[in-house]
Amino acid sequence: LPKPWRIGTFLDYWLAESVAPSVRPRTHESLAQLVRSYVAPAIGQRQLCKLEAAHVQTLVKGLLASGNSA
Repeated sequence: LPKPWRIGTFLDYWLAESVAPSVRPRTHESLAQLVRSYVAPAIGQRQLCKLEAAHVQTLVKGLLASGNSA
């Protein structure tokens, strides 16, 4: 994986290496869809090492404002 990691790249790695082996396929696909639909578009290009709580708070506020549950 490239360094420094982008959040989207890390999440893809996490889904494949940590989540997939430990959950049912449908659960994995549901989590992957949430990442693709909401997390990656909002913060996926940001460097993982520069992620701050404010970035996550902005993501959650945006989801709530658009009618999605966080």
